[in-house]
Amino acid sequence: HTVLQNFLYFYNYSALKSAWKAAGLRVSTPANTLCGVIAGVAGLIVTLPLETLVVRMQCAGLEADLLAECSQLIADGVPQLWRGFSVSSILTLNPAITMSVFDLLKATLLQGRKGAQKKMSTAEAFVLASLSKCIATWITYPL
Repeated sequence: HTVLQNFLYFYNYSALKSAWKAAGLRVSTPANTLCGVIAGVAGLIVTLPLETLVVRMQCAGLEADLLAECSQLIADGVPQLWRGFSVSSILTLNPAITMSVFDLLKATLLQGRKGAQKKMSTAEAFVLASLSKCIATWITYPL
């Protein structure tokens, strides 16, 4: 589930960012954030039904039966598969902000570098990614 969620997010994010560039638009921090939010919401369409099923099975305890839970979920109505979509959509801000801050910090770090120095080291990427995640969590924590 998490692998699928991350794959869909990064695939959609990359595709949206490429389309943005192909349209001749400047990729700014707000544009990166928008691409991230759209990518997150698009991924939710696929992964939220799986999350809903997992939560139902966890709440059912040891006597949970996958087929019975699937049948009950569908019997409750197909819209129930996407219960919590609005709240989950808001939470897509965290990875969107993380990616935007990372791109901004990376551009700042690499500005002025030339040639082979134009690439980040693994340590630099780790530090920037960690800092980006901290900033995004700090911003979205109250949500």
